[in-house]
Amino acid sequence: MTAVTAYWNRLSVPSRVLLIALPALLVLGGVATVALALLVPPLLDFLGANLDLLRFIVAATVVIVVTIPTAFVIIYMELKVIARMNLRVGPDRVGPFGAAQSVVHGLKVLSKEDYTPRGVDVPIFTIAPVAVFLATIMGLLVIPFGPGLVAQDFNIALLYFFAIGGISVVGLMMAGWASFNKYSLLGALRAAAQAISYEITPTTERVSGIS
Repeated sequence: MTAVTAYWNRLSVPSRVLLIALPALLVLGGVATVALALLVPPLLDFLGANLDLLRFIVAATVVIVVTIPTAFVIIYMELKVIARMNLRVGPDRVGPFGAAQSVVHGLKVLSKEDYTPRGVDVPIFTIAPVAVFLATIMGLLVIPFGPGLVAQDFNIALLYFFAIGGISVVGLMMAGWASFNKYSLLGALRAAAQAISYEITPTTERVSGIS
């Protein structure tokens, strides 16, 4: 035991950490290898039998990833244009020519507390923003990204696209009602009325014109 203790005392802190973590890493590597050997063949079979689902997931992921830097650019342009309209310079401190200002705004939004007020219907209040965002993702289901790169190709795809775009108002109604606040409910009703007035008539005209 004395020789082992002397050897341990001569080791540096990183060497001690490595000596302790190495057996655990070997065990985890073996478990991961066995898990991959058991799960990969069924997963490949599942993906091969559901190519439409795989194409939709890949296409939706690409679109979502591309929209992130696009949103930063649009926010920066908006800040600059609004500033010029008011005879101001706009953002010019954060980053070169203020180009990182929209990135700071995005980080600020991500760092905000996920706060749920007291007295709300918590499940519906939490699902409401998911329903709003889900309408946009579901719209990607019928968009052809290339020859054969479409998740679902059916005859009423155009009607589905315009109809699914109006579902976002359902999330707004959920949030307004679940807040148990009369002003939030009035705002949700106003959003619903606006969606009905702007969505149903143009959609009907487009579909009737195509048919």
